[in-house]
Amino acid sequence: MKLDRPYRHGEVIEDDPVRGFRRIWFDIDDDYGVVKTEYYATNELLDKNAAERAENQKWGEFGKVASIPLNILYRDLLPAIRSGDDAFIQRWLQNSDNAKWRTRDKI
Repeated sequence: MKLDRPYRHGEVIEDDPVRGFRRIWFDIDDDYGVVKTEYYATNELLDKNAAERAENQKWGEFGKVASIPLNILYRDLLPAIRSGDDAFIQRWLQNSDNAKWRTRDKI
């Protein structure tokens, strides 16, 4: 990430509530630093997903099956989406480790 100016230790470089993250600068020494990306609203998203699962909505065309934070979507699912690997996406959603992102119990 190219910085447009020097930042102070702990200064927020970018805060993007739409994408759900903020970036913070931390000094390592006089010459080097690191940018830490923090993702927020995950707990609210998990609570909302649990509430939607409890509603037991009927299936219909274009039914919502999951709410996934963008950082996880980009890391885990975007390559499969781009390649059209629907089987991988279905396996990923059905994996018990990813059940917290589902808005329905059974997919």
